[in-house]
Amino acid sequence: MKRMILASLLFLSMGTIAFAQQNHRKREFKTAEERAKRQTERLAQELSLSEEQKKEIYAINLDNMKKVDAEHKELMQKSMKERDEKISELLTEAQKSTYQKLKKERFQKRKHRESHRGMGKSAEEIPQS
Repeated sequence: MKRMILASLLFLSMGTIAFAQQNHRKREFKTAEERAKRQTERLAQELSLSEEQKKEIYAINLDNMKKVDAEHKELMQKSMKERDEKISELLTEAQKSTYQKLKKERFQKRKHRESHRGMGKSAEEIPQS
């Protein structure tokens, strides 16, 4: 009897772990609009905001989210460029050529994955060094 209960608990915990991992992988990135709306709704609930206040706070939140996204994107691009320059300094010409091909392949794979999530970026948005 104890073995049956233990086996049942083990089986249930395995299912829970698998489900949690599956949900973690499916986490979607929210747009600036979605994040601003969620933030505004949370404040509206906690502060009992009027409709006018909600509208104005949403605009503030949206503007802030867009600024943060732009700054983050710029910082990431700068960081990637610096990293690539440092790595390239250490490589031979043949290695640099291979490195560029690998970067291009990874970019294409990422672009493909993101387009299936609705987040595809154009090639102009990604710096090529």
